[in-house]
Amino acid sequence: MRMRIRIRFIMLLFLMIATNCFAQAQQRDVEANFEKLQKRETPQWFNDAKLGIFIHWGLYSVPAWATPTTTPDKVTDWPAFYKSNPYAEWYLNSLRIDGSPTKKYHREKYGEFYDYYSFKDSLLNDTEKWKATNWAELFSSIGARYVVFTSKHSDGFTMYPSEIINPFAVKSMINSPRDFVGEIAKAVRQKGMKFGIYYSGGLDWTFNKKPVTNLWPDLFESMPNSDDYTAYVDAQMLELIHKYKPDILWNDVNYPKNGDLSGIFSELFKANKNAVFNDRWGPNTKFGDFSTPEYQVLDSITTHKWETC
Repeated sequence: MRMRIRIRFIMLLFLMIATNCFAQAQQRDVEANFEKLQKRETPQWFNDAKLGIFIHWGLYSVPAWATPTTTPDKVTDWPAFYKSNPYAEWYLNSLRIDGSPTKKYHREKYGEFYDYYSFKDSLLNDTEKWKATNWAELFSSIGARYVVFTSKHSDGFTMYPSEIINPFAVKSMINSPRDFVGEIAKAVRQKGMKFGIYYSGGLDWTFNKKPVTNLWPDLFESMPNSDDYTAYVDAQMLELIHKYKPDILWNDVNYPKNGDLSGIFSELFKANKNAVFNDRWGPNTKFGDFSTPEYQVLDSITTHKWETC
């Protein structure tokens, strides 16, 4: 009996050592790939594209409501900011905060028990006659060179019929049956513009019901990092890359710390060798074809590409 236990212990120890060696080797591979990414030349088309269109459109566009307070660059009281969040696309987060103006508005407008995800029916009904070609015509006429569109914001709702199963949400409520992403991608490319995909990798409120109420540490603590979420986000990222071959991959807020970024970027450049990606992949990542300052005017010349909205 003792011999069996000892053998099992030795086998377990060997497995732990082998796993640790594999993890270290994998980390070295990731770091080597990131080093290559840092040295990568930004494709010329992005250097020449001075104006782009950035679209946040989803379930939150149905109520289309927020309290106009202040911009993030001027915030001194973050709990107050999140309670009266001026971003309409953060409607669901604001709705979950007791005493928020959004919660009061939602109760009076739709009823206390009206589920946020029921906005899907209105979104689809209201856009029945909507045409992506009309948008593309407008964007092209003002000289835009690229269009970035929301595939999934922090509410977790996908603006395309994703095949990746969300373990915490019913497919019929969390995925659009209409492929808005595909329609817009086709329309803008037909007009000679580049197409980009926005994806909220760091926040998904279907996996974490806790609302964000403070910038630090609350924001990062509320980011889901479970194995379920990591697998879900990795799979959805790859789905978007293979399905739409984006010219721009625009991740927001963060990315799960154990996510397969190396594999994602490898697949991105296989699908589209002239693709570019932004810099919002985590607090410790120092790479990206371009940086993304918001509400800022750069006060000096920088050689690294940037995009500000």
